[in-house]
Amino acid sequence: MKKRILLIGMILISMISYAQVVTAPQDEDAKKLKSTLELLNGAEVVMDVDTNLYPKLEGMSYFSEDEKAGIVPMVVPASFEKMKEDLEKQKDQPGVEILEQTAKEIGGKKLLVLKQRINREGVPYINMIFCERNTDESTILISTFYEESKERIYEATINKAIISAKIKS
Repeated sequence: MKKRILLIGMILISMISYAQVVTAPQDEDAKKLKSTLELLNGAEVVMDVDTNLYPKLEGMSYFSEDEKAGIVPMVVPASFEKMKEDLEKQKDQPGVEILEQTAKEIGGKKLLVLKQRINREGVPYINMIFCERNTDESTILISTFYEESKERIYEATINKAIISAKIKS
């Protein structure tokens, strides 16, 4: 009888020890998640933006005076690879036409680009999403929009902002 109790006790102790080893990777994942969330909460994306075209600053976002054009940067808690998968899944929807869906280099930076035409109250707008690798667990995402008829006005300044975008240290 004593041997059975001892055997059961040893099995329980070994199971408890094993369970602690299994939870260690979860602790590691929790640390990564906490680190990523801290990065996201404190992350400020800075970039060189033409304040003549985008005079309104709200947080890190820049808007034209009439708010018909804007540049909105953020850091998202998703890997570059995950963002690529998500952007590749985007399809045309009513009122939204995908014009470009690619990975390309702009100013020496490897970026994911999604360019869409969106109709707002009968006026065609261009919405572009640029994604740049930040860390293994986060991506800098910059969304821009403007009236399609004014693309030539905004294109160069958007590229300049995208090229200069970085996390403020």
